[in-house]
Parts: sequence; C-alpha cells; structure tokens
Amino acid sequence: MNATRTSLTKEEIATVLETYKVYKNTGTVGTGKWVYQPHDFDGSFELWSDTFATKREALVAAWNELATEPNL
Repeated sequence: MNATRTSLTKEEIATVLETYKVYKNTGTVGTGKWVYQPHDFDGSFELWSDTFATKREALVAAWNELATEPNL
C-alpha cells in the first residue's frame, strides 16, 4: 500500500464504514474534528483515534489502520 495516498475508492470507503463509525466529534476533546471508532466502542470517555480536520483524512487513517491489521 502506498503510504502517501490521500483518497480511497468507493469499495475501500465501504470497507472502512463496515468496521468504523466516522463522525465529527462533539465531545470536550477535539470538538468539531473528525474521528473514527469501531461500531461497538463506547467512546463516551475517550477517543479511539486521533482527530482530523476532514472526513477524508479520518477515512484514510481508518483504512491505514485496517490495512495494518494482522488478520487482513
């Protein structure tokens, strides 16, 4: 995988969204920034991911995390 990629295919985005919820954070940390977390993660007390300025950045970061999973 090319580490400098900044966009994903529709299929890659669909794969990310099957695994992660990608949303604009409304909590006290990183408010208004994009984050991602597994669908079953209770993020009420902490963030799963770093914060990102754009949804695209969050999607790419989530894809990169998926790509480094040993099960893939």
